[in-house]
Amino acid sequence: MACAVLAGTSIRVGVNGIGAFNQSAGTLRSNGWVEIANAINSVGTYTMLEHVPDADTVLGEIDRVLLPGETLVICGPNMLSPFHAARLWWRGARSGRRHPDGTPGGIVRCVGRSFHRALSLRPRFLYRQPMTQGLEFAGSDYDAIFLMNPYDLLHWLRAKGYEARNQPRGTGRAGQLLARVAPNFSGGLCIVARKPGRPA
Repeated sequence: MACAVLAGTSIRVGVNGIGAFNQSAGTLRSNGWVEIANAINSVGTYTMLEHVPDADTVLGEIDRVLLPGETLVICGPNMLSPFHAARLWWRGARSGRRHPDGTPGGIVRCVGRSFHRALSLRPRFLYRQPMTQGLEFAGSDYDAIFLMNPYDLLHWLRAKGYEARNQPRGTGRAGQLLARVAPNFSGGLCIVARKPGRPA
């Protein structure tokens, strides 16, 4: 298990789970689950959240265990970025292997969904059936379930009182320019958020 799995009222600490877990912060049960609340001083997810079937529950668990005033960092692909879809289309055209997200229709859908989510005042997490066969495009997230995007994540975090901002980093000159000019359209996202309250 590459990261801690958040579920229900506990955190399961895996082989590479929570590195700096304070044993006194929770109770270790015989089944390997640790019960903790308001005990973690920072949480980070890296290309993980798009693979969960219920982002709202996972974010709720992160919120529950994160200490007041501390930091959450969410990094991963912006699944509604038209530029990400265009990159997949270009890679598919060059390789001869078409990616379902990398089509002209996929690009148009991303633009429409992005504008729709940008105009919404509340988060509404979008999901899809993961694609699992014959699409081995490195970095394409064909197996993603949650259509992770900065709009819904920022709406969710701000509704909980977090100070949050998207700070994407682009790759290459064009990606870096896009990240500066239109950060919510960038192919990747990096949201940094501080939980309300004073640090312990």
